[in-house]
This record gives sequence, structure tokens and C-alpha cells, in this order.
Amino acid sequence: MTKKKKVLISIIFLVAGFYLVDYSLTTPLENCTLEKMATVVSDDTTLTAVKSMWFPVQHCIVKGYVTTTDPGPNQVNFRLQLPKEQAWNGRYYFIGLGGGAGRTPIFSESPFGYPLAAGFAVAGSDTGHQAFMLNWSFLANEAQALDHIHRGAHVSAVQTQAMTKAYYNTDSMYRYHSGCSGGGRMGVMAATYHPGDFDGLLIGAPGIDTTNILNFMWMSQQLNKLPEKGLAEDKLLAMEKSIQAQCDASDGAVDQMVWDPRKCAYDPAQMLCEQDQDQDQAACFTAQELEVVKSIIAGPRSPTGEVLYPGLVDVTPTGWVSFLEMGAEMISTSFSQAYFGDDYEFMTDFDFNDQKNIDAWRAAVARTGYGVRASADYNGVENAGAKVIFWHGVSDAAISFRDQLRYYEAIRENTGDDERLNQFARMYLAPGLYHCFGGPGPVDTPDRLLESLIDWVENGVSPASVVTHRGEKELAFKADGIAKYLPNFYDYLDNPPKGTPAREFLLCPYPQESVFVGQATSTEALYNAANWQCQ
Repeated sequence: MTKKKKVLISIIFLVAGFYLVDYSLTTPLENCTLEKMATVVSDDTTLTAVKSMWFPVQHCIVKGYVTTTDPGPNQVNFRLQLPKEQAWNGRYYFIGLGGGAGRTPIFSESPFGYPLAAGFAVAGSDTGHQAFMLNWSFLANEAQALDHIHRGAHVSAVQTQAMTKAYYNTDSMYRYHSGCSGGGRMGVMAATYHPGDFDGLLIGAPGIDTTNILNFMWMSQQLNKLPEKGLAEDKLLAMEKSIQAQCDASDGAVDQMVWDPRKCAYDPAQMLCEQDQDQDQAACFTAQELEVVKSIIAGPRSPTGEVLYPGLVDVTPTGWVSFLEMGAEMISTSFSQAYFGDDYEFMTDFDFNDQKNIDAWRAAVARTGYGVRASADYNGVENAGAKVIFWHGVSDAAISFRDQLRYYEAIRENTGDDERLNQFARMYLAPGLYHCFGGPGPVDTPDRLLESLIDWVENGVSPASVVTHRGEKELAFKADGIAKYLPNFYDYLDNPPKGTPAREFLLCPYPQESVFVGQATSTEALYNAANWQCQ
């Protein structure tokens, strides 16, 4: 058994053990009683458990649910974790959940770890249904769909914030929301529907709408054309090396990283196998494989040529594997059946060359309300005095950073003035970073940006350049981030991959770019953030 499998199994057993024993504490904390908390919540809220716990630190846990109506009734479950008063840092942290949620979280997914152990009061919600995170069948239920879109997290935040203030006997606290992917989508919904719920929102790789699911369907259909139903990783690695050789210098520094794929005009046709090569064994593409690769990079289009969603970024094709092999088809099946019925088979039933299918998809989005493109009107955030930091890995194979750019540009246009926008919003792009985590990019991006967000909210320090890292845990988490409270999650992700050496990255607020300004061009100099500058 490999080291990363052992670590993964250990973490699974660790988390499962916490659920089984419910990590109860025999000595109760003062005020950690159902009677105390019940006096604070609204009539539509039911508390099911209030008790003292010991892991990961001594705290009071509150479980309950809000019954939503009109439409409804529906049960929205929540969990609140309150560190003992001496350990509380005056902050409240709401966990955004990836995928379709469907569970009440114990720990933060992005940054990964236990905010509770860092002194935060921590809350989370299942958003109105209990299910596997990649199961969207609940969309057929009008109340559950609305609760997942935005209502469930909002009512959970309102009740858990009221209990937090009562528990610590305070009228004020700093309120944060952080999540990536589906958790980033939750942050976008909070910002646009309930801008007064939080003082600071850290939004990673958010699903702005469900057109990325169309891309998953497109990719799955393209791969299904191949005899092996997939692309060999060694061939993708050969392509990645070819791309680096051609495009690494496009950003002004040969540092084994293509920072901006938009500057890389790479033609995968150069990966076509020669006639004398063994097409099964050689690190090259057959003619059929090449057509599939080109289609995946181009992305889905309608019969009229409309680009439905940006294709995959071609600078780190090894990062495609997890979504190409499993995620894309699984997610496509769940979404399409939620929209069109349990018997729907997107692989054969959805034809991108038939406009009726695309129109039917858009009609399903309108009918359920889920997948409508998020509003770019952030006037509510501005008026509430809240702050938002968006971030996205440019090598994300699930949600395109290009779509994030388009959304942020729409916010810029709607705001009308960059100086005004900079009073409440920032966006950072992380090179080489996959979907939320993983890849050869800076794995601690959300940790460092959370620190910047807190400094902005509490001290008025506007975010500027941010030093991030990849590599050994001691380097990646040398600052006091929340991720240090768990076993190193990145060990089993083999991060950085394939022996990539540790390094620093200087991330810049968009539209600024990180530019190498060092005198030396050694690897040591290139990997030192002090030799880079935001321009």
C-alpha cells in the first residue's frame, strides 16, 4: 500500500471515528445547554442537541434545523461549534460546502482544517437536504431547490449568529464565509441575495451557473468516442512537457510554470503520432485521440457556433485526469437526471448539434431556478460594508478561470469604477492550481487569502500582493493558517506532484500580473517571491 493511500485511509477512519463516538465531553461547559440556546432562536427553529465536546478543542456543539416554508415545509439542518469563551477569537466562520452540499460540516473544506481550533465559532448547513455531495436529485423538489440555492444557508446563518452572540454575551463579532466550488457558489449567493449576512467572504472557484455541467457532458461524450473511453496519463504528461517547452517563457520567466494560459498559443497537432511510432505505447496521440483533445480544449458549442462554456486549459493536461476519468460523467448524470428525469441518459440523449437540447437545458435551469447565472450587482455588498476576495486556480479542470474572469469583469462593469470596486472586492488567480486544491501551484492560496481578508475587514488593510507556497508542510503552512490543525491533507495528494520542488509564488490582485524582476535566473531566485513584483 502506498504512503498516500495509507494517509487517506487514516484520515477516513479518523473522521469516521469522530462521527461514531460524537467526541462527547463529560464535563459540561457553562451555558452550553438547550435551555439557554432555545431562548435565542426563532419559532421556526428546532434544536435537537446541545452538548459539550472535546475535539479538536473544548467547545459547545449545537445541532438543529430551521423549517422553511413558501415553498415548503422543508428541513434545513445546521451545526454550530462554539469554543470556550477564553479561546474565542471574536470571529464567526460559516463553512461553504463543495458539490451539492447535503451534509452539516465538521471542518472547513477551503482552507482545509478546523477553524474551531484556531478560535473561530464555526457554523455550517446541509442547505436543506441530506444526500451524497454529487447528487443533485433534490432539484426536483421546489423547496429543497430554493433552500440549496440561497435560502437554507441564509436561515442557518441567521440562527447560528444569534446563538453565537448570546453564548458570548456580545452584540458584535466579525463574520466570515469561506468555500470553494459549490462552497464558492454559496458565497456568491450570500453576496448577491443576503449581502448583510457576512463581513468578509472568501470565494474560491465558484459555480457562477451550470454551463460548466454542459462542458462535463461534452467532455464525457468526446471521451466515449475512444476505444479506451479515456486518455492515457503518460500521453497527457508528454503533452504537458511539450507545452512547457513552448510556453514557459511566455510570461517572462522560465520557471517551469505557465502563469497565464491566455499567452500560450499551443497547437496539440504536434502531438500526433508519426507513422513509424507505436501508437499504443508512444507518448503521442492517435488521430482519433487528437480530435478528442482538440474538442475538449475547444469546449462545447451550439449548432450556431455559440461557445457554451470555455474548454479545458491546455497548460496542465495532467490535471484533467480526475474529472475526465470519473467526475465529469458522474456529475453530468446526476444533473441531467435532476433536470430531465431518472431515465435520462445524457451520453445518448443530449445532442449538442440539436438546438432543442440546449433550449431544454436552459428551460430546466429556469424551471428549477438552479443554474441561473449569478448577478453581477454587488451594490448590496458595498452598501453593507462587506469585503469579498475571489480566487481561482488557472489549471482548474472543473470550473474555468476564464468564466471567473468574465464574471468579475461583469462586476467591474456594473460597479462602473475600479476605485469604487477596490473598496470591497479583489480577485486573485493562482498558476498551476487545480480545482480548489492540488497541482504544481500554490496549495495554501485560500489560507493566505483568508488572512488577507481578515486584515482587510478588521484593520482596513487593503489586499495587495500575497506570498503563497507549494511544497513541504513546514513551508506551505509556515504562517498560522487553520490547515495546520489536521494531518497534512496534501500528503496523499502527492503535492507538489512528481517531485516538483518547493517554492514561493507572488499572487497579485487582478488585473495586475506577477512579473519576475530578479537579477539572477537561478532556480533559487525564480522560486523566491521577493524577486517578483505586481505590475
